Amino acid sequence: MRAENMNCSFCKDRSIYNNETKYKTVKYCKNHFIKNFEKKVDNTIKKNSLIKNNEKIVCATSGGKDSLTVLYLSKKYIEENKLNSSIEAIVIDEGIPGYRDKTIEDVKKFCKKYEIKLKIASFKKAYGKELEEILAKRKKNLSKLNKNNEKNYKENSENYNKKQGSPCTTCGILRRDLLNKSCVEKYDKMITGHNMDDEVQTALMNIFFGKTDLIARMGPVTGISEVQGFVQRVKPLHMCAEKEVTIYAFLKGFRNEFTECPNAKLSFRAFIRDEINSLGNSREIKQNINRSILEILPKLKKTSKEKSTSKQILKKCISCSSPSALEQCKSCTIAEEIRAL
Repeated sequence: MRAENMNCSFCKDRSIYNNETKYKTVKYCKNHFIKNFEKKVDNTIKKNSLIKNNEKIVCATSGGKDSLTVLYLSKKYIEENKLNSSIEAIVIDEGIPGYRDKTIEDVKKFCKKYEIKLKIASFKKAYGKELEEILAKRKKNLSKLNKNNEKNYKENSENYNKKQGSPCTTCGILRRDLLNKSCVEKYDKMITGHNMDDEVQTALMNIFFGKTDLIARMGPVTGISEVQGFVQRVKPLHMCAEKEVTIYAFLKGFRNEFTECPNAKLSFRAFIRDEINSLGNSREIKQNINRSILEILPKLKKTSKEKSTSKQILKKCISCSSPSALEQCKSCTIAEEIRAL
């Protein structure tokens, strides 16, 4: 390859990232990559009105590349557009040893550097136990349920494990519950770091599990309408590929290493992610899937809203009064199980 082919498409500097499609290849140097990435996020925020004037916003922050990037760019957007809005950060401490303690320190340093108020909510305080203990107790509960029924132990064991799923299933339910309850009465919106890869994975997971109705809740603005009891969630990184976010975070000095939850590899999402990435032209495939979702999303949201209005799907949880499709929300069901162990 000749040297000039390694140059940025916009200047003479050496390119660090190539955006290739079947039609053309655009090469970016460091400065033009950062400029293009920030412009893409700004456009997503403006087009979908993700951040408005006079709003109190919280960013769900894990300490990873996505959450630190979206926290930084959201604060930057507010300041550059001179909005009378505020942004704070919240991190959930599940108590995962060797992982969460490290990322919390990263978040603390980041928020101190950029003068962002940080709130920490923990499983220990909210549910009485940390994640590892919760998982261990739930597993032991199976033995207690079946100690006098050895004949059906294997069948019940398989059903229990299928219902419980990977550690991410339990953790995800409790994390979402704690995030919402910690923020619903204090903030107008919650920003999350979900990127384009996350959206594509979620869409395919919903299809594989036969939950296509949940696709209607996707998009830059989560849900089909604002629901009392839920803080509105928005995704400024919706149009950004995970690889782009990784490069941006590295170039800005937010992250110099990749830190992943030790339980993540056990999730079905990890399987979907790896399968998509193994495909040829996976970047273009993900872009096409995401584009297709956005095209049909308005119709899906409209149809879903009409169904939910007529059937009045959401109720109030009998334990915590949060909106729930069931008599008791999943987090309260798990919490009761934890207390009984």
